[in-house]
Amino acid sequence: MTSSVLGIVIPAGCILFFLLGVFLQSNWNWYSKALIIALTSAVLIFCYFSLIDILGKPTPFRTDNEDWVLVHAMVEEPGLRSSSPGEIYLWVLPSANNDKVPRALRFPYTRKLHDTVREATSRQPRGSGVG
Repeated sequence: MTSSVLGIVIPAGCILFFLLGVFLQSNWNWYSKALIIALTSAVLIFCYFSLIDILGKPTPFRTDNEDWVLVHAMVEEPGLRSSSPGEIYLWVLPSANNDKVPRALRFPYTRKLHDTVREATSRQPRGSGVG
């Protein structure tokens, strides 16, 4: 099982246990019920962050000195459609790995990175690398 699946199964089991305990043992004192509510809230927050991997939301870039193959890029320039500071989204594959599932990455917008992404996408059909 992957960590994402365990991140759903374990919290769901904990929530079920806590809710059954609260409703079946209604003679618990107020402090025990408050503790269970706090623990359930913490488990739900943990579950949300575990679901980010499954939902495919882009993650902030972590430099791990790997070479990447660009699959697709999208640039959201700052202030064009909203008051957002702008972001750059990349879908990449690790070149050293045989994994065929693209990884979604999110970068804060900079003009230099925008120019690099534009250059990479123009070279992409030819298969040439970008340094």
